Amino acid sequence: MKPDLDTQRELSRNGELRMMVESPGWDVARRMLTDYIWDLRDVQSIKAKGLTSATAIQRHIEANDTAISILWDWVKLVEGSVDVHKETQQMLQDRKEESYIIRNE
Repeated sequence: MKPDLDTQRELSRNGELRMMVESPGWDVARRMLTDYIWDLRDVQSIKAKGLTSATAIQRHIEANDTAISILWDWVKLVEGSVDVHKETQQMLQDRKEESYIIRNE
């Protein structure tokens, strides 16, 4: 059974993401992003910006937490798409190997 057009598009997109995530470059990019996220959490960023009021510090922390959440959600989406691609490919392979006997009675 051949997948429908939408499924084929999704498989193609997830396959491209899989190639990217499984490449050595993804490890480098992920480490860089992780370092960037740690920098967002660093108290020194508050000092560097010269924030002194409690309200300004709180807004800074909340904004950084939102940014961190968005970044990690994106990483999970990309890496999750790879897992879905692997599972879907396996399912399609299993179906391809199935054989059916049709009997006329």
